[in-house]
Formats: sequence, C-alpha cells, structure tokens
Amino acid sequence: MAILPFRPSAQKRFQRMVQPHLQAMHGFAWRLTGNSQDAEDLVQDVVVKLYPRLDELESVDQLRPWLNRVLYRQFIDGLRKKSRQADQPVSDLMDADSQSDWLDSLEADDHSPELALGQALTAGIEQFREGNYPLAREHFERSLGLGADTPALRYNLGVVCYKTGDYAAARNHFSTLLNGDGQALAQYNLGLVALAEGRPGQARDWFGQAAADDAPDTVRQLAERQLVDLSVQDNASRQQSMLARQGYLSAGLGYDSNMAGVPEDSPSNRGSAFAELVAAGSLGYQATERWRLVWDGVLYGQDYHHDSDYDTSVLQARITALQVVDVWELGIRGGGTRAWLGGDELETRAGLALLARTDTCDGAVLLDGCSFELAAEQVNGGPGYSAYDGQWYLFEARADRTLAGWLLEGFYRWESNNRDNFSQEGYVVSVSPRHHEIGIEAIYPLHPDVLVGAESALRHSRYDSPHQWLEQDVLVERRRKDTRLELGLMAEYWLNRQWLVRNQWLYRNQDSGIDRYDYDRHTLTVSLEGVF
Repeated sequence: MAILPFRPSAQKRFQRMVQPHLQAMHGFAWRLTGNSQDAEDLVQDVVVKLYPRLDELESVDQLRPWLNRVLYRQFIDGLRKKSRQADQPVSDLMDADSQSDWLDSLEADDHSPELALGQALTAGIEQFREGNYPLAREHFERSLGLGADTPALRYNLGVVCYKTGDYAAARNHFSTLLNGDGQALAQYNLGLVALAEGRPGQARDWFGQAAADDAPDTVRQLAERQLVDLSVQDNASRQQSMLARQGYLSAGLGYDSNMAGVPEDSPSNRGSAFAELVAAGSLGYQATERWRLVWDGVLYGQDYHHDSDYDTSVLQARITALQVVDVWELGIRGGGTRAWLGGDELETRAGLALLARTDTCDGAVLLDGCSFELAAEQVNGGPGYSAYDGQWYLFEARADRTLAGWLLEGFYRWESNNRDNFSQEGYVVSVSPRHHEIGIEAIYPLHPDVLVGAESALRHSRYDSPHQWLEQDVLVERRRKDTRLELGLMAEYWLNRQWLVRNQWLYRNQDSGIDRYDYDRHTLTVSLEGVF
C-alpha cells in the first residue's frame, strides 16, 4: 500500500478522504500495469500529486471514480513517456469521449478486453526497449487482435517485423499508413523494406515519394540521404560487374538408427554413427534491374562408421535465370546432379525447372508468400543400377505465414518416376513410385541468437508396377503402397554473424504394403555451419 508522507496538520484530512480508497486504488492500478510493484509506484505517484489539491478533493462528490480517472491519466502519461524513450510512437488507447465509459467498465470487469489491451501495449513497449523484438511483436499483435488498429500500433508492428527480418509482414503494416497523415514516413519505411529485400529499384521509388516537397523535413532529409546512398551503391555495383557471392559450409556428426542405401530401398535394421560435410556456393549477376542470373553448386558427403557400403556422395551444379514481373519473381533453372553410393556411381541427372515466387499471395488473405516449382529430369543409372534409367517429374507448391512470432511454411509435393524395373530370376522390383506429400515447418526466435523449429510431413506412395518374388517356390505378386510419417525438431544457436551450431532430430516411420519395406528410423545430427 502507498505511504502518506505529509505534515500532521494536513495528513488527517487527507487520510480521512483517501485512506478508505487506497486498497481499491491499488487493485485498479494493478489491473492497469499487470504487476504489484508498478501498481504501487503508480498509486504513490498519484497520492503525491493529489495532496497539494486537498481542497479540490474535498469538493468531489464521488471520490472513488474520480481517483480511478486520475490513476488512468497517470498510467497513460507513463505509456507516452516510455514510447518517446523507445523512439517509437504509441497510440492512445481510445478517444477522450469514450474514456469515462471505458473506466466504468474496467472497474466492473477485472478481465475486460481494454485491460488486456493496455497490458499488451505496455509489455510490447518494454520488450522493444530491451531489444527483444520477437516478444515485442507478439504483444503488439495481441493488441491489434484486441481492436487497437491505430496508425501508431501499425507503425510499431512494421518496425518490429522489419527488425526480425519478416519483410513481407513489415511491408503489409507500413502499407496501411499510406493514406493517412504518416504517408511520407510509411513511404520511407517501405523503401527500407525494399532495400532489405534486395529490390533497389522499388526502394528508389519509395524514397523518391518520401522526399516530396510537402513531406515533413526530417523524413524528406532521410529519404534524400537514402537516394544519395543508392546512387553511390549503383556506381559501385556497376564497377563490380553486379556480382554477388555467397558460400555455405557445414560439418556435422550424428547417429542413424536404421541405415538405408538407394532411394526407397528396404532398411538395413542396423544403426551407425556418421560424419557429414556440406559445401555450397553461389554467384549472382544482376544483368538489369529486373533480370539476374545465379550459378550455384553443392558438394555433399556422408560416411558411416560401421559400414562404408552406405556412404553417400552428391555433386550438383545449376544455373538459374530470374526476372521480376510485378510482384512475382519468375525463373527457369537448368542443371545436373551425380550421386555415388558406397564408392560406386549410383545415378546421373540432368533437367529443367520452372520457378515462381511472390511475397504477396493475392487472394490468399491468410498467406504472406508462396512459391511454385515444376521440374523434369532425365535419370541415367550407373553401372549395376540400370533399373534407375528413366525420367523424374516434380510439382511443388509452398506457402508461408507469420503468426504470433512463428514463421510457418506449408507445402504440397508431387513426384512421379518413370523408370525401368529391376528384374532377376523371377524377382521383379518396381523403382517407379508416385509420391503425394504434405507437410508443415515452423520456426520461432526464442532470442535474437536462438531459433527453434519443428517439422511434420505425411507421404503416400504407390508404385506403377507390382513387385514379384518367390516365396516357398510360389510366385507372389503385389503392388507396393507406402505411407510415411516424418517428424523433426531443430534448435540453432548463432555464435556470431557468421557461424552457428545446429542440433536436429528426425524421425521417420513407414508402413508399407510389403513388410520388408516397413521401418522406424531416428537420425540425430549436431553440426557447425557457416555463411560467407
């Protein structure tokens, strides 16, 4: 409870009026602030400010509602001060005409939506000041869900989405401000988002609008500075032939509870530790503002400790041409892949793919971005693997959504194989499955340096031709149908801006119409990964 540090001559009058309401004031303040210490501080501040107004207190007919209104105004003043200290705007909770009704409802209902709104805004500002942008975003989105759809809140959401790298969501929030008083500031921030997404042309357009003569001086000066920087960068980029380079390296150790060899083969029912290495790199060339070329390559190797027959190596090289068309990025990709198993050549692939990607899925209000891929490859099996000769086809659709700090991505994948069958002395195995797979992946930033994730997928497979084998000298013929469930967990910790440590667990369970293809498989991997 608040302490009344006043002279005895005035204290008795003040105590007689205020003391009976202190407990109720403390409860009301706690409902505003959400914790006891802040509530005590709020009541103490109000008590100190009210004492010099003793004569005014004595003229109030209904003192308790009046005291609650004073508490509320003090609480709002505190919110505004915190907002200015965080260098970000914060909206009023409501217009002045509705404050009286709101206070009356709050006194009657300890669990009102407006109370939750005030607490969510306060928590969001505090987390923003501490640099915890994912949690600040979570509180601000809760405020939005409670009905506080104001320009200031939209701006705050745009800022935290930008700082957490969710540029599509930041763009959506800033875009809602284009028709209001903060139009120039929204245009400037949309320019920053476009820069972060690697779209300097769009950034230049937004900065140009924000630098208009009627824009506020501060915003106009910031936009003009960005336009100068873009001009300098354009000259530097031209001097560097518009080349962008990136590299990736990963070295890991793990354990596989059920080793398997060629794709879709029966498992070994044996476990082993393994080591793996991934090295990848890409080189991009910005031919024009809308056209770019990307060359990329990948080298992958996995060696098992107990059985080298299952060791796998993959070498891949591709080239992709991409063009920006309105809000879409469209592309065509060509490339080849060669794989080895146990030191022997397994297969060689060559093919083409058509690509489409956008960060704004029109007509899908629940989605942020989506992408599509249609691919076809010619496959040639290595010596001893001629049954793998044939064609492979793929269609894949992906969509992503950010929700309460989570980055969610769902997908549907269809694969079809047209391969030769493997046959030997009455034993026939089909290697031409058709797969239908759906799945979802989720990532959440616990901290700027810590990410956690989970994934789940379900796949149904049906093989074109029936399998045949002899069982007690009787020919058995059965078409293979599989259902595979996949679950995974991931956690990664960024050591610095370049290196991270990743832990991953993956579980697969397959139920097949042919018993020998049933399996359970656990894979645990710990890796050190770097981006250059």
